[in-house]
Amino acid sequence: MKDYKQIIIDRDKERELLNAAKYEERQTKAYLARYSAFCEYHKNTVVPIELKLGKPETRIVYTICGYSEKHGYFRNKYDVVDTLKEAKKTALELKNDKDWGIPTLILEVTFFRSETLGCYDFDNNEPHNLGFSQDQKIVWKHKCGYTSESWEDILNGLGNDYTY
Repeated sequence: MKDYKQIIIDRDKERELLNAAKYEERQTKAYLARYSAFCEYHKNTVVPIELKLGKPETRIVYTICGYSEKHGYFRNKYDVVDTLKEAKKTALELKNDKDWGIPTLILEVTFFRSETLGCYDFDNNEPHNLGFSQDQKIVWKHKCGYTSESWEDILNGLGNDYTY
């Protein structure tokens, strides 16, 4: 049986090969089958090993989102940062920008290692490359001068998925 570190190294090599494929190749049945097998292998074999090796089960980031009245939801990721302090700094700049003027949220966004596809490095990659988050919580909100709807009206029907 391969040692744990070698399994992770092999997964990383396969990930690089899959990500290096050109668009046309990615549309083939062979590529899609290989990618699907990779995702299953990552989830069922590599993730449990990473957790045994002490890698974190979750990754939390903060996203600053502006409301789209046209679409009825928050446009994802004006900015994504690793700390709430950084997020608040950006949100306060938007709040004070007279041209911004739309409801703004800071969401605490949680990704679970076991739910990511493995095509990007969970620990060292931009959060927007990790796919869909498994949990979103509002940690700050401000209307930024917007007066057309109440927070209740804006948030109604969004559940726990504030962004796409």
